[in-house]
Amino acid sequence: MKQVWTADELGECWTLNHDEIAFVESRRGTSNRLGFALQLKHYQLYARFLNGNREVPVDVTEYLADQFGYGATPLEAYDWTGRSGRRHRQEILQFLSVRAFDDEAEACMRAWLINDVLPEAPNVFRLADLCQQQSKIDPSNLKKQQSKTDPRSGLN
Repeated sequence: MKQVWTADELGECWTLNHDEIAFVESRRGTSNRLGFALQLKHYQLYARFLNGNREVPVDVTEYLADQFGYGATPLEAYDWTGRSGRRHRQEILQFLSVRAFDDEAEACMRAWLINDVLPEAPNVFRLADLCQQQSKIDPSNLKKQQSKTDPRSGLN
């Protein structure tokens, strides 16, 4: 987790919206609310949950606490990995509409990739041209590799 945050970054990444505030405020206890808010925002940023507060910079904790009007609130009382912590994680996933990546989700993702992301077959020549336009890599190696295996090149 990033350890140094600017004021703009804190505002952009760690500000709770109205629905999130209401969701967090449904918890009892100051440390519960703050830990829950940290879990929620951290999951939104990193797609994983925290296992404790040691990796959370003080700036982030203070920024979230300020949104609820709390002073310095110790997080040692928050149940990061126990029964309550596991329940909180499930509630956060449900709130964010995150679901398991099952066979149905895989089929949807494949259809999205095929229909929307890769509407035409991947083409190493096109990739080489895009790379050259972006000045990211030297595309000459890609064209050499393709000419060795491409039946259109006549070099097989």
